[in-house]
Amino acid sequence: MGTIDTMRFQDQSVRIGTQNFDAMDMVPFRTWGKVAVAMSVAMSVAKLQKRRTRYNLMKLDRHSLHDIGISIEDADIEIRKSFPMYVRSDS
Repeated sequence: MGTIDTMRFQDQSVRIGTQNFDAMDMVPFRTWGKVAVAMSVAMSVAKLQKRRTRYNLMKLDRHSLHDIGISIEDADIEIRKSFPMYVRSDS
């Protein structure tokens, strides 16, 4: 039995989508390209969702924020992550 230091990651089988590969070095470059594009799209979608959520948080007034248990300061800090120049007008 070997230690973690002697285990080779390349020898492990890999499943990407519906395709199975015997080892990492058996995966075609084109497949890695598809994986990279899919990850890039997923990250972009997640970023847009965060921005949309922060925009909706921006529209809440002091009482609505209190109802959901968020302080105005915490909301403003979160909003400024997507909208750096944001200044609350109902303060």
